[in-house]
Amino acid sequence: MLNHAVLYAVMLAVPTITLIRTYGSNRDFAPFGFTIFAAQEPPIGWMVNPGGLLHGEPGWLLSILIAGHIVMAGAHESIWRDGTLARMRGRRRAAN
Repeated sequence: MLNHAVLYAVMLAVPTITLIRTYGSNRDFAPFGFTIFAAQEPPIGWMVNPGGLLHGEPGWLLSILIAGHIVMAGAHESIWRDGTLARMRGRRRAAN
């Protein structure tokens, strides 16, 4: 349960940090050609600097948590055979 809480917290934190950093930077944010944020001139330092420092490590932590999640789902399916993947897909395991 704690693992999922950390996973969701980091999944929210990484994009939030990035959007704050992007909003304060001197580059437009225009995914798919639609401008969301215009460039700030001059850049807003309190948004850009912490975002630059805090974006990389949580991103790597998120990658590690996702990989661990995949490994544990595989362990539940292949080692313990407890029907976790079936429950994740919305199916119940057949009664023995």
